[in-house]
Amino acid sequence: MTLYVASTPHLGRRDLVACVLAIRPRTLPAALALVAGAALACAQPALELRASRVRLADVPNLARERAISHSDAPRILVLDGPMTPYRDAALRKAGVQVRDHLDGDAFLASIPAGTAKRLEKLSFVASIADFKPEWKLAPEISARAAALARGGDSARRANRNFRDSARLALERASKLGLIVSLMPGSDPDQARTRLSSIRGVQVLRIDNAGGDLLATVTAPAAALPAISAVPLVHFVEEFPEFEDRLSTARWVVQTNVANSTPLYAAGLNGSGQIMGIVEASTSPLFTHCSFADPESDPIGPNHRKIVAYFASSPARPTGLHATHVSGIAIGDAGLDDDTRGVAYGARMAFANGLALNESVIFNLFAANRTAGAFVHNNSWGNSGTNAYDVTCRAIDNFQWLNSDCLLLQATNESFTPLTNPENAKNSLAIVASGDTPNQESLFYGGLGPTTDGRRKPDMAAPGSGIIAPSNSGPCATISQNGTSMSTPMVSAMGVIYRQYFTQGYYPTGTATPANAFTPSGPLLKAMLINSAVRMGTQASYPDNRGGWGRLLADRAVHLPGNTRTLLVRDALNASVGALTTGQSRTFRFVVKPGSEDLRITMAFHDAPGAVSSANPVVNNLDLSTIAPGGSTLLGNVFSNGWSAAGGSADAINTVEQIMIQSPAPGVWFARINAAAVNVGQQGYGLVITGNVAEATCICDLNVDGVVDDLDFQLFAVAYDNLLDPLGDFNNDGVTDDADFSTFAPAYDTLLCP
Repeated sequence: MTLYVASTPHLGRRDLVACVLAIRPRTLPAALALVAGAALACAQPALELRASRVRLADVPNLARERAISHSDAPRILVLDGPMTPYRDAALRKAGVQVRDHLDGDAFLASIPAGTAKRLEKLSFVASIADFKPEWKLAPEISARAAALARGGDSARRANRNFRDSARLALERASKLGLIVSLMPGSDPDQARTRLSSIRGVQVLRIDNAGGDLLATVTAPAAALPAISAVPLVHFVEEFPEFEDRLSTARWVVQTNVANSTPLYAAGLNGSGQIMGIVEASTSPLFTHCSFADPESDPIGPNHRKIVAYFASSPARPTGLHATHVSGIAIGDAGLDDDTRGVAYGARMAFANGLALNESVIFNLFAANRTAGAFVHNNSWGNSGTNAYDVTCRAIDNFQWLNSDCLLLQATNESFTPLTNPENAKNSLAIVASGDTPNQESLFYGGLGPTTDGRRKPDMAAPGSGIIAPSNSGPCATISQNGTSMSTPMVSAMGVIYRQYFTQGYYPTGTATPANAFTPSGPLLKAMLINSAVRMGTQASYPDNRGGWGRLLADRAVHLPGNTRTLLVRDALNASVGALTTGQSRTFRFVVKPGSEDLRITMAFHDAPGAVSSANPVVNNLDLSTIAPGGSTLLGNVFSNGWSAAGGSADAINTVEQIMIQSPAPGVWFARINAAAVNVGQQGYGLVITGNVAEATCICDLNVDGVVDDLDFQLFAVAYDNLLDPLGDFNNDGVTDDADFSTFAPAYDTLLCP
């Protein structure tokens, strides 16, 4: 008799083993015992971990030894076959929480003490083993850490030859940049506390990438054992330095998830849009492959990339700065590499010839606008003053008179007080954060507030080690640092947001020509600010160092599949919807149940201030929101990064925001009040994001789908109160008989009007 004993392939990725046993029939009982032993001998299950290949026979089986200690450390749970719904339910009933799949039939699990006896009854549980700290370290980082610890020639040979300045600084300090994968279901705050308590460890940020919690940290090599010993830690590896630095930035500013660019996937790349770029005296290398158009030359409306050129010199003297900035913004040579910019589907109108003369500066912007540019990038400045001078006035006046435009301004780069003209009121002032893996750190930028106390700068984007087109060759690239690099990234996203509205992506997330409209500059400004998120290095938020945080564009737009939705309201200066002193606009919307935070952002372009005045503020709009139940929150009143009760209205800033971490479901109101409009009629842009929806059935006051007695009770309270906006259906500021005439027929029929 011949028996073939084959190992099952379920336990680990290993070669299938066949053992052949020649067994006489009369020895069958002994043979069967031998078969069982042979099966174990021939099929020792092994786990193929990144750190090493682990033979489970060499690891104590805690289930057999009933040695499960009181520890929250993860353990390896091995089954005798695949997971099934029955097994999953049985494990849960026994107190086991399966955290992740490891290999084959092996899982990472939390197995509390006292479950050994319950697990004995589960015949499909093959073994339980501790998940050792050394298995949490990528082998290459273990080797490099050991070399760094030895010092001398070993440490020098271990250097990675980074190009990024922040990584080079870490290397000189014998520190590592690490990505720490946390156990599924971990508490981010607890993980931050545990990791930060280790000597030399700095937690830069904790990201949620599709449910995966990832901590980015810097640490000395000697801290690796302590990091891997933290129970919440699943795996530790070194953050890679991506070669395509601009390609990296494209996903950093959209989602901050590697290679995730949902705006591009939806067709949003700046197509059909024109960006205005202003430089001091030089021009881009127009023959660079990122801009060249062999089918259409000279430059003009039909050119692939350059629709207009307004310059002080017809000779077109090229400059590295102009080429690099333009390439970051709109460059595209047809490849997904460093020759491609953020809004690579857009074109540009280019102007140079700056002078500290209000009319010259104003006219440069005006020229680009005549060519179809409505978002304007300015990677230049005057660090000699922080006064609100003619340059600032030109920028504010242009946007006041052309409220369909938005200007973005690079800040001074020395972490000294903010200078000129980034202290203007209406433009967005940009600072430079790191590219991956240093998104949470600021590298360059001026410090606010302005001399009159306004909050600046506004926001950040990557500006360190950015590789983009160079003027040294037809397809050359170069790495550059500074706010000049971060500003065109934000400008480019402003162009993409403009495409979102002009091509009818709002509100469905799919291009629908019937929904298209032209957004104002303040609406684009509010969109960009609304998208920004707190950086890990911002001790307070918002602040006068990183402003509202770093650009994360996917948070503000709604695309199919997103749980986060978008509502907007828009009014140009001097338009029908613009406000004068004492007027207000109240907008009703619904917050649906869910885990999304609520952000309400209002921006406006103020009239230009007088250059002789130390206070350039002219008009003042105030933002507030009313929650279900009637509580009111004011714009720009924060505690620990979230809106707080109390405070007073902001009288000086042209951007106000309300951020609520866990908004109550129900009917909400956003209100814009014109506290002072001293010049003209003041327009605005309003952006609301979260799990929000239009209040399409205004008489359904409790949002339950019908207009019934519960709604009548709520309306009666509002009617008695007179000023309660819940029953103010005609938005005239009071709940009165006119509103009752709207509510009554809906109540009679139980249907929405």
